[in-house]
Amino acid sequence: MSSAGTRGSGVESRLLDLLEYRVIHGAVLTTVDGLLVANAATSVADAEQLAATAVSMSSTNDDSPAYWDITSEEGAIRIISGNDLRLIVLTDNNLDDAGMQPTLIDHLLDIEHMIRI
Repeated sequence: MSSAGTRGSGVESRLLDLLEYRVIHGAVLTTVDGLLVANAATSVADAEQLAATAVSMSSTNDDSPAYWDITSEEGAIRIISGNDLRLIVLTDNNLDDAGMQPTLIDHLLDIEHMIRI
């Protein structure tokens, strides 16, 4: 039974935690092959599109890095690949990348650890 005040699963809760950073506007969690696991502050259709785009972009580069981004005047998409999962976050352009990157990596590693247990 779920009440109005609960956030859902632990994975969903961890994604919602990211939204507490004012520069992060949405978060998507996928498998490395692009299957949607969870999303926060995005529609399912948008989350699936982001997942597919991340897969196609990483498959064009055999040496795909664990962290990369795509920026525009309107914002940025930041993609963090872990061992089993991929975290995609939608952010402002003015994100302090050096300061936020470890936080995003830690979130992804925590989620991977939660799922393995």
